[in-house]
Amino acid sequence: MATFNADSNTWYHITESGVGFSGSLGSASASDSGAAAVFIHAFNASDPGDSWQILPISNTTFAFRSKLGTARHQLDVNLNPMESDESRTQPRLAPTDLLSKSQQWTIQPWTDGESWKLQNLANGTSYNLDVHSGIGEPLFMSGTTEELPKREGQHWMFSSKSAINDRAFSTSEGVLSPTSVVKISSSMGFSSTSTMTSAFAMPTQSLQASPDQQAVSKSPSLGVFVGVPVGVSAVLILLAVFLLYWWRKRRTRKASSQNKPANPGRGEAMPTWPKPELDGKPVPDAGWLARARYSDGAGA
Repeated sequence: MATFNADSNTWYHITESGVGFSGSLGSASASDSGAAAVFIHAFNASDPGDSWQILPISNTTFAFRSKLGTARHQLDVNLNPMESDESRTQPRLAPTDLLSKSQQWTIQPWTDGESWKLQNLANGTSYNLDVHSGIGEPLFMSGTTEELPKREGQHWMFSSKSAINDRAFSTSEGVLSPTSVVKISSSMGFSSTSTMTSAFAMPTQSLQASPDQQAVSKSPSLGVFVGVPVGVSAVLILLAVFLLYWWRKRRTRKASSQNKPANPGRGEAMPTWPKPELDGKPVPDAGWLARARYSDGAGA
């Protein structure tokens, strides 16, 4: 089986066998976030919508990008209820998404050895890219895929036009492959010494940071400005908690000392009176001693 070999640095003229190379697959222009129509019309060599890049994604799948649509858009499929075919699916240019199966196409040969069938990875092998007969007619995904009888709109042909030699088309403007690794240098520039394990390897180049970026990189980081007030707040909170704990503990001690009895042994206060002292020692109460003697004599 023949294999389609695409050169990603070549502009291709793409057409279908029903109109031949007097016609061409063309595209309208689109905004960065919008979609654009694709169609078969009369070939115009100077029309950028008639120049297509075929970008290999893997050994079997490809992406299609027109010069007019730029690298920011790729050939996609979309449901269209106005489509007369039962698939209700038509191609269009859509913002580049390298992870989307609807933007990945297979190119397989027909047995005539001159033309190819295009199938979309999202639709599978049950649908071929087709076109309603006639110049200016829209494209659609056809569920009728048998080779015979021959359906001219499903037989696609390619002719190289010129070299692209445009850095904008040497990289992918959409979502990077999940296996891609991009290293970011400390100077805020991007270093493409990174390893790209997908088919969309970026050219080796180093993007230097602008003066504004360099000024930002030399200034204190946002984390510093955020971290200072956060740290101060934490210290103030801890200090407030400590002061509250100290105050409550001091208050508890004060209340306890006020309620403590004078004689902890009996739980009651003992009477106090002046006690004369002699040479620093208490002198016995004379009245108490007389009463004691009287009480002893009376008992006798």
